[in-house]
Amino acid sequence: MINSESFWAVLLASVLVYWLLPLRLRCGFLAFASLGWIASQQAVHTCALLAWSLLFFYAAPKIPRRGPAPLLTLLVLAIVAYLAAFKYVPPIVQAILGDSEALVFALPLGISYFTFKLLDYIIEYSHGHVQDRSLSSFLCYMFLLPMFTAGPIERYEHFLAHQTPRDLRGNLISGFTRITYGLIKKLVLAELLADLIVRHGIPSPFTAGFESASAAQAWLYCIVTYLFVYLDFSAYTDIAVGGSRLFGIRIMENFRWPVLAHNIGNFWKRWHISLSGWCQSYIYLPCLAVTRNAYVAVLATFLTIGLWHAGTLSYVFWGLYHAFGVAVFYKWTLIKRRRRWNFLDGGGWRFVGVAPTFLFVASSFAFTSMQDEGARAGWLLWCKLWGVG
Repeated sequence: MINSESFWAVLLASVLVYWLLPLRLRCGFLAFASLGWIASQQAVHTCALLAWSLLFFYAAPKIPRRGPAPLLTLLVLAIVAYLAAFKYVPPIVQAILGDSEALVFALPLGISYFTFKLLDYIIEYSHGHVQDRSLSSFLCYMFLLPMFTAGPIERYEHFLAHQTPRDLRGNLISGFTRITYGLIKKLVLAELLADLIVRHGIPSPFTAGFESASAAQAWLYCIVTYLFVYLDFSAYTDIAVGGSRLFGIRIMENFRWPVLAHNIGNFWKRWHISLSGWCQSYIYLPCLAVTRNAYVAVLATFLTIGLWHAGTLSYVFWGLYHAFGVAVFYKWTLIKRRRRWNFLDGGGWRFVGVAPTFLFVASSFAFTSMQDEGARAGWLLWCKLWGVG
């Protein structure tokens, strides 16, 4: 997205036209411009995503607000199956049959974000929380150009409630400022870390150099990888937030300095906030209501988070690793509460947890940073961190 000249051309041209149009035409124009750019990248997939959007939009009023809702269940299963067909089935088939060029095909742009936004819309509509039935607003929400490929997973009601379409000067200043922050993160800081990985990290894929790597080198690789992913991902969020502000739309934040988190629970309130919030609403709380077991709910939540990223064993292990960390933290919280160790919640003690939380999260990147070499490679790297192997 950042390296696409067409993206920036369409974005800037759309900003100019958007502010010249009457208010009633702006959402429709922005949806049309966004769809046009996305279609220029993947025409067939864009037509399919548009068809899904229209199906959900027109089917939503037919879902009963109370009692059984088989149509809602059918729609949810259908869009999840569509996501699985592109994102999860090919890796499974390749793992069974071996590498196959026939299974290599383009993944629809932004399909993971698109799917979760569509699910949010249909579920919230069935709960009676969606008041705006404007097709132009809905399509603008689903395909908004700045956030389509890299998120965050915006909520429909939040999208509608956080628009300031009359403050041209303020929106342009804050929007371009935020985009500048993102470009500095991506093109300067992240690139410096990427160069550091190449020059001082562990060779990848496995070579003779990897076998002789020390635990210190393994930690350096994981820490720098964590920082790189944070800068790279949050840079895209900055550009998405800033780009949306150019149109007077304040979308959700996705990061709040996760590297300063003082425990793993606090980390997940700072890292990929839109995804963790979505999973809390639609995975954790429903699972907790059914099972009455917080540990089962945590496991289901982090399996979902892992699989949302990629349908590979590497991300399954990454999700399970974070689930283990959150479960341990939850147990520790119960022990503190039971024994009334309230002094451990004081400001000074919070700083003690920053370093171990940072290292725990960094170590989880052993699994995902090696996913191209397979899950076994991730486990070997993780073992390296602790001087095993």
